[in-house]
Amino acid sequence: MAQPSRETLDLASELQNRMAGENLIPSFAKLYSQYTRLREGRPGLNRWRADEASNRLDDAITLIETCLINQEAGIPGWEESMRRAGELLEWLSHPELNPNNLPIHLLSAATYQLAGYPARASGLLNESIRQESESEILRLLLKADFPGLLNQIVAYWSEEVSQNELGNSRSNLGVSQGFEVELQKKIVKETISCLGVLCSFARWGEESRLERAINKLANINKVLVHGDFFLFLAVGKTML
Repeated sequence: MAQPSRETLDLASELQNRMAGENLIPSFAKLYSQYTRLREGRPGLNRWRADEASNRLDDAITLIETCLINQEAGIPGWEESMRRAGELLEWLSHPELNPNNLPIHLLSAATYQLAGYPARASGLLNESIRQESESEILRLLLKADFPGLLNQIVAYWSEEVSQNELGNSRSNLGVSQGFEVELQKKIVKETISCLGVLCSFARWGEESRLERAINKLANINKVLVHGDFFLFLAVGKTML
């Protein structure tokens, strides 16, 4: 993979320092204040605008992308910046700040895991009520509940087989719905297949397909990281 240019690295470092410093920048502090008031059942801020949640979501994704660039380049401090991105996403996951019912809880937990804060990820998932839009498979993976994950994967494939037997396979639905929908379905199936291999390795040790599964997940990661972020959210919503 080509290394980022000097200009890209300088911009990533500048963004990391500006957006994830020791103190919250005003827009992030305003989000935290709004989140805190709503969580406590109090009225929101009078000066809160309808577009601010969307703008802060954009900021969180920008910060994640910046952290990944800095991680690859070996620039220190990316872990704490990733933690800040996880905090932004946690605050944005409040139902009143997430009107489109996106699986932001899952993305926040994943970000905490990448930052090296598994306890925060687990705590967030334990305290939150599972939304219909959230994938139970991803939820169990992020909680490192591998027995539960394996059971959920078995249930997924059982349902898939049943749908095939009825001649109504998910893979054959919505051919006219467009490339993006079909890509989502393909990514979901391939990801769940790889996770099944990882669960098998965790339970029984020997697994000849492990290296291939890890390589496939790496390729899926490239699609999700370098593609449309909302494709990732859609995948998270369809990986039941």
